[in-house]
Amino acid sequence: TIPRPARIAPGTLWRGPVTLDLARFHKTFFDESREGLDVMERGLLALDQHTDTEAVHTIFRAAHSIKGGAATFGFSAVAS
Repeated sequence: TIPRPARIAPGTLWRGPVTLDLARFHKTFFDESREGLDVMERGLLALDQHTDTEAVHTIFRAAHSIKGGAATFGFSAVAS
């Protein structure tokens, strides 16, 4: 039998551990990463035309989002 965790409030039904289908979350991560890469590409191409600090901030935000998502899922090569 699975012991009831101490953090479950009295009267709450304990149904055992919950399993997640990470494939669904991985797909979302990859879809969002592709969108982020598109944003980064447009920003980098815009920098070829003129220096724009907002474009630089947009590029870094997209890269930071991809890096954070990669770290969340243990994709250390991408996160680093």
